[in-house]
Amino acid sequence: MFKLYYFKKPMNKSDVKGVLLNGLIAAIISGLVGGAIDFLFYKINFSLELGMFIICFAVGFRMKRGYKEYHILYPTLTFLFMLLGLLFDGLMYYMLYYMDFGSFFSYISTFEFYLQSLFSPIMQLIEVIKDYSLYKLVLALVNVVIYFVVFQSCYKIVKGTL
Repeated sequence: MFKLYYFKKPMNKSDVKGVLLNGLIAAIISGLVGGAIDFLFYKINFSLELGMFIICFAVGFRMKRGYKEYHILYPTLTFLFMLLGLLFDGLMYYMLYYMDFGSFFSYISTFEFYLQSLFSPIMQLIEVIKDYSLYKLVLALVNVVIYFVVFQSCYKIVKGTL
């Protein structure tokens, strides 16, 4: 999949700028929108990670439109932009959750925030295992599956196989 000679192929410099700019913009905007949607679903007690789908499709399709000639570097950059989108998703979610900027800034300065933002389905599964609830366990398992499917789908969108 990631053979070294694929990275040695020449790439168009203007394509790299377009991919980086489109990926960054899509990660920030879709992360903020996804965080707001995740918070709304949290308020109705249905904590399914639907913001990840928004991040996936926004980052994937924006990055696909950012290049003219395919290079193996572009689908691998999707993982970076997906993680950046998840970070902004967590920022927006916790900004709406705390509504007090003092406690919000103190929370985002902790390591727990970054761990929770980047790996929220896995952290949610660990928390559900601690205090067992069948409904929450099923939702946590679905979120873990969504987490891995979304990353794979975004990679395939940018690669052009989806």
